[in-house]
Amino acid sequence: MEKQDLKQITETIRQSLQGERKIHGYDGLSQFLDCTKPTARKLIETSDIPRYQTGRKVFFYESDILTALKKT
Repeated sequence: MEKQDLKQITETIRQSLQGERKIHGYDGLSQFLDCTKPTARKLIETSDIPRYQTGRKVFFYESDILTALKKT
């Protein structure tokens, strides 16, 4: 894969995520869902909300949360 291909892929990903809201940490998730942290953790386990992690930092995408909750 060439450098130009990587730049094009990166730009495509940036454009698709533009405007996507990130929810940071379990505190942020519990505030977004208006519930306690244990309830938020339980929802992650039972409703397959995708969790992303960079090092020790955990975050969620708002659209992933809403999609997972619609399925349940």
